[in-house]
Amino acid sequence: MPILFFVIWQSGINQKVKIIPKTAAPLTLVAKIRPDDLQVNGDSYSGIVEIPRLKQRILVYGFFKNKSERDTLLHLDRASFFTIDGQLKLIDSAPNFSQFDAKDFNQSRGIVAEFKCNQIKYQTICKNLSLSNLVHNLRFQMMKTGQQLPRHLRMYVLGIIYGNRTNDFREELAGVRQLGLIHLFTISGMHVFYLIGLFTWIFSTLRFKRETIDSWLIILLPAYFVIAGAGASLLRAALMAEERLGLKKLNLSVSALDGWSYAVMINLLINPLFIFQFGCQLSYLLSLGLILTNNCGFLKRTILLNLISMPIILYHVYEWHVLSLLANMLFVPFFTAFIFPVVLIGYSLSFFKLNLFVSWIDKGWDYLINF
Repeated sequence: MPILFFVIWQSGINQKVKIIPKTAAPLTLVAKIRPDDLQVNGDSYSGIVEIPRLKQRILVYGFFKNKSERDTLLHLDRASFFTIDGQLKLIDSAPNFSQFDAKDFNQSRGIVAEFKCNQIKYQTICKNLSLSNLVHNLRFQMMKTGQQLPRHLRMYVLGIIYGNRTNDFREELAGVRQLGLIHLFTISGMHVFYLIGLFTWIFSTLRFKRETIDSWLIILLPAYFVIAGAGASLLRAALMAEERLGLKKLNLSVSALDGWSYAVMINLLINPLFIFQFGCQLSYLLSLGLILTNNCGFLKRTILLNLISMPIILYHVYEWHVLSLLANMLFVPFFTAFIFPVVLIGYSLSFFKLNLFVSWIDKGWDYLINF
């Protein structure tokens, strides 16, 4: 079945490619833009838009021609239709060996074309109150709250909880990436199980039945998958969590390895091209390693997980730090016990406008980052 779905998915990609001009062609299109899919950076903007006429999503980028265009996009707070003028073409492959290939990466997300926008003009609000639009609007409003936090808290709240990787986030993670700790922040899906545990503890304390809590989690996990950015590695974590909760509801049980295998197969049915992404490969590989080394001690387990992940990291990143093993041994428990709770506390306090406490947390965070 996964092979069949791969063939069907690939044929769909080929159909999308066929209707895109071979060379850049001037066009006027109507685009549906969700506020959480668009990024404004100074005088430029970029993001993903849906084109009803082409029945597909495309990348769009451009520069503001006037203050009115910029103000319109900056104040966009719900899915809306825009008229865009510019040039449409297929996404190019990487020109150099070992360079990041935007074509392959975007095809794994079902995107094959990009649009260089010369002019963007607001048309109307999308009146279709679909569940997808409502979840994306909610994601935008929650991210908007996160953007009001002090710098470091903002960076980690948006990066970890919502999967919104800003330039600041990537710059701060340069050292983390070299030490082989990138999986903690961007690809492991660890925070999904952390949030499930926190959600369960809070509502258990409030005397809710465990069956009721599990039912709510089954419903909310798909919504959080969208809110958190719908990444490939996040899909793995969400699938495994949904499996565990669903089987518990049915009074069934499977081994951890079988649960992992089912998640892989379901992932391949949903989007088989995800498996070509670095984040997806490393996420599944590390989760498999955790299962296979379950009976090992902490030191042996850490060594084996580093050895398991090394080939994939070298293939994609071309570097592996000699201190990676030591960094994982020291930092993984610290991240789980301290860093992620601090991020959640700072973000939670921001909803109650406790700016003084949030600023204290951010100062402590600054000290930790610069230590």
